[in-house]
Parts: sequence; structure tokens; C-alpha cells
Amino acid sequence: MLMSYFHRKPEGLIPLSQASNEKSSIQWRTELPLCAMPPWEVKWAEAFDKIVLIGNGSEDVHRTEVLRALNGAIVALVEVETFSSDWSSMQADHEDDYLGGTSIPYIQGTGPPPPASSRCVGYALIRGVRASTGVLHILTPVSPVDLKRVRVIVMGEIRLPIQGMLDHRPRARVLGHIAGVDYANVPFLYWNTGLPGTPGSKKLRVRRNLMRKSQMER
Repeated sequence: MLMSYFHRKPEGLIPLSQASNEKSSIQWRTELPLCAMPPWEVKWAEAFDKIVLIGNGSEDVHRTEVLRALNGAIVALVEVETFSSDWSSMQADHEDDYLGGTSIPYIQGTGPPPPASSRCVGYALIRGVRASTGVLHILTPVSPVDLKRVRVIVMGEIRLPIQGMLDHRPRARVLGHIAGVDYANVPFLYWNTGLPGTPGSKKLRVRRNLMRKSQMER
């Protein structure tokens, strides 16, 4: 279900405001893997008012590490109608000693947006992060009409399956690469069995000369 969601064509979706009146014409784009689809390029300082991390251990993610956490993550695209006074009063410190002088709207330990004044319009896969220019590469089937109203992204505990990182095209399998990148140079994926001497890196030897106590002669 999660994989098929990201293979929906944005052109085949209608705005959420019209979903109750019109029948959505769902179209699919399965000829390309996620790693080969053209992404949206979004400048986080201009597109988002807040970046929120929730879930187990998210409160420990420091501002200098948030981009590493977002890279390859699935996030919720949230539209916030009105910012509550308590939630909106939390403003990120715009220290420019990191990210090439580009500030990021993230505060460590911030809670999710208030449910009464926010809604999730869809999900997105952050396929890449370019810290030097402050750009996120995003894949999402959300229509541009709804996407432009999104001002908050929330990262939870939903993870992309390993199959979503692979290149399923026959030519890629024959050549041994993912989207034109050789297996040895693909980030986040490791193909070897491990370094010599690593516990569990070798096949287990089957021994058939061991017997249970009930099988041993007395």
C-alpha cells in the first residue's frame, strides 16, 4: 500500500476540496522506480514554517542532525489553518553557523500541530537533502493545488521499505546499478556479506553428528 501510494501520478489527483463532489481519476506511474522519478525541489526556509519530528527518540535529534534524520524519510504534509498561541510561539533560532548560512525551521522537542486546526493532506518521501543550498528533493502524489498550502512537515515512525530504494528495471539489474549508480557507490545500502571475522558473516556449518540425550545409547 505504501509503495503504490508514491507511484500515483499527481496529474491524476484532484484537490481535496473537490474530492467529495468529483470522482478522482487515479493514474499510476510504475515504469520508473522511486529513485529515478523527477522530484520537487523545495527550499525549506521558504516553503515551511515548521519541521516537526515525533515518535520514539525524536526529542533527542539536535538541530545540527535533523537533515540527516529527514534524508530518506517519509513525512506528513500538514496544512495548519490557525496556529495556536502556545504552538506558534515556539520559534526556531536562526543560527546560521550550519547549513551553509541557511536557517531551518526546526526546534528540538516540538510537539505535533494541534489536531483541531490542522489536517494532513498527504505524504511525501524526502529522497534527498542538499544542505548547501537549503533544498529538499521531495516525491509526493499530492496535487500542486494542495501542496502549496502545506506549511508544516511532520516526520514520524513510518519508514520506506527496502524495496523502495531499489531499481526494478531489468537493465539496472543486469548492469548492477541503481538509477545509473553502481552498487558499490549507492549510499545507505550495503551489498557485501561483511568484513572477514565479523560474527555471522559466514554460512553456518551443519553438523549431523550431534544427538539428543534420548538418542544416545546408555
